Amino acid sequence: MAAAAILQRYLAVLHARPLATNMVSGVCLAAVGDIACQAIENDHTYAPRRTAELAVTRVILTPILLRWYGFLNGRFPGTAMRMVVSRMACDQLIWAPIFMFTFFPLLNMSRGMTLSESIKETGDRVGPALKTNYCLWPAFNVLNFRFVPLRFQVLATTCMATVWNGLLSHIARPKGEAKQQASEI
Repeated sequence: MAAAAILQRYLAVLHARPLATNMVSGVCLAAVGDIACQAIENDHTYAPRRTAELAVTRVILTPILLRWYGFLNGRFPGTAMRMVVSRMACDQLIWAPIFMFTFFPLLNMSRGMTLSESIKETGDRVGPALKTNYCLWPAFNVLNFRFVPLRFQVLATTCMATVWNGLLSHIARPKGEAKQQASEI
């Protein structure tokens, strides 16, 4: 009964304030993904700054994602498979690279890198991240675009992004952190 009341309240807030609700949901789930990733990667150490850096990217990118999904649904309306696949292809061919080339520089600069350092680091990270992206998101997006109403698509994406954020957190972790962990093994 309590879960139903929480869900009803969440839906009311989502309807009244879709941007704020999606941003808070995105930040919370980004944090959960990063904390889980850190728990798997590290032995009893937690870097809260790393979680905060990842969460900040969600604050910036969530409004863009809301508009993007609105555009896709306007351009390719309905749930016919042809429209769903067109939405997914457009999302993966346009949004995924834009996301990667926005996410990594934002994260790198929040870590104090210069623009030129950030660009180089981004170049090193985008390939592995896009490969991982293309293994996960196309299938999810077909299901999301086909069966989830537009007003819940960003929320559904945010839930899936909990796993994705853990993967991105692992891909995006500072190089020194990865080397330090490898030397400890």
